[in-house]
Amino acid sequence: MDKKSIKLFSFFIVLGYFQFASAQIQKNISVGDYIYVKPCKPKQDDFNGIDIYSRTNAMDKSHVDSITGDGFYEAFFDGKSSVEGKRLPCIMSNRKYKIAALQELEDEGKIRRIAICYTSYYLNVIWVEIDVALKSNEIEFR
Repeated sequence: MDKKSIKLFSFFIVLGYFQFASAQIQKNISVGDYIYVKPCKPKQDDFNGIDIYSRTNAMDKSHVDSITGDGFYEAFFDGKSSVEGKRLPCIMSNRKYKIAALQELEDEGKIRRIAICYTSYYLNVIWVEIDVALKSNEIEFR
């Protein structure tokens, strides 16, 4: 084998390894599971793929299926309450949050996978853009 063939062969071995490694991190998640928000990195103030949303008054949960999470998104963002969002601050890291709902939203032709999680305060939810948070190594599933 010449040097060019060896480099090409090595490249495919490395590529195969990364494909195998990425296949190993797939996990099914569902409503009721927990997302662990990892501690912030040094000199980091907030997260890339995690936000916190706050309502001014309680939401109507009468049409929310607590087992599947269906209706949670619509109930929280119902337009009847003022809702403010911002990046999750680092003070709320190093904790686990229970998944209340899972959503797939289309934004400019791209699918965004979202987990909406409960916090200890009933007027707040954590919004996790799953792919961004995983790529930034901000979360893990427990």
